[in-house]
Amino acid sequence: MQFSSKNTYIHFLNNTNIEIPIFFHPWYLDVVCSNGKWDVIVCEDNSGFVLGFWVYYTTKKNCQPVITMPPFTPYAGIWICPLPSEKTVTKNKKAASIIRHLIERFPKDKTFYTQSFHYSFQNGLPFYWNKYTQTVRHTFYIDQLKTWSINDISTNVRNKINKASRILKFEISQNREKLYDLVYHVIKDKGINLTLTKDMFYALDDAILQHSDRRIIIIRDNSGNIHAATYIIIDKDSAYLMLLGSNLTTRQNGAASLAIYHSILEVQPLVKHFDFEGSMLESLFGLFAGFGGELKPYYRFYKAKNIFWDILYRIKNHYDKNIR
Repeated sequence: MQFSSKNTYIHFLNNTNIEIPIFFHPWYLDVVCSNGKWDVIVCEDNSGFVLGFWVYYTTKKNCQPVITMPPFTPYAGIWICPLPSEKTVTKNKKAASIIRHLIERFPKDKTFYTQSFHYSFQNGLPFYWNKYTQTVRHTFYIDQLKTWSINDISTNVRNKINKASRILKFEISQNREKLYDLVYHVIKDKGINLTLTKDMFYALDDAILQHSDRRIIIIRDNSGNIHAATYIIIDKDSAYLMLLGSNLTTRQNGAASLAIYHSILEVQPLVKHFDFEGSMLESLFGLFAGFGGELKPYYRFYKAKNIFWDILYRIKNHYDKNIR
C-alpha cells in the first residue's frame, strides 16, 4: 500500500462515480473547518487505485491541539471504497488491513481525538485493538425513500400532521435568516451552544447552492407567523435533516411534524434515503420514530494522549452542552 495527500484526494473525488456523502467533500470542509484545518490520509494500492481515506479536522481547544468534528458535520473519519466482489472473509480482511494502515499513519501528537464515522463504516475492531474507546450512536433513517408514504407514519404523528394542516401552511423558502434565528433561539433556550455561527451558516449555504442542493421548509399561519422550519441538505444519494426549529409558544400544534413531513415529500423524488440526523436527543425520539424510519447505528471513536487529558475531557464532555 502507498499513501498520499490532499491533491490525490481532491482528484479522486472529482473523478469517481462512488457516492460519497457531502460532508467528506473539500468544498464543504473548507467552510466548516475555518477555525482550524482539515486534512486527509489516502490509502492506495500499488497501481494507484484508491482503497480508502481518512478525513479529519484539527483545531485547538483549551490551547491544546485536538482532532474533533467540525461544526455542522455529522460524519467524518474513514471511508472504505467498494472492494472487488470476493468472499466475505476476504473483504473483511482487506478492509481491516486498510484501516490498520490508516491508523498507523494517523497523527499521534494531538491531545485528544474524537470523531463520528458514517454508518457505512462497520468494522471498529482495528480501533479497539489500538486502544481507542468506541461508542455507538444512532440516527433514524428511511432507506427506501421512493416507496415511503404517509401510511408509514405512526397514527399519533399522522394525527398531528392532519391537525396542523388545517391551521398552518408550508412553503419552500429562501429565507435562511428566519430559519437560523428560529433554530438559534430554540437551542439557546435549551442551554446548548450552537457552534455553527450565522456567518459560517451563510457561507456554507452559498457553497451548497453552488455545488449541491438544499431545501428550507417553513410552516406559517394565516397571519404569516413562523411556527416551524427545517433545513435539508441534499447530495447525490441522501437528504439530511440538519436543522429543525419550532416556535416554543405553539409547539403542541404539530408544526414540527408538518415541517418534517413536507421536507420528506420535497426530497422524495430526488434521493434514495432520508437521514433524520441528530436523533440521539431523547426529546426527538418519539417525533423521529413516528415517521417510520429505522434506527441506524454508527461509531464514535475517542482517544486521549494520556490519562490526565482523558479524565479532563470526560469531565468537560459531561457538563459541556454543545451542538455541532
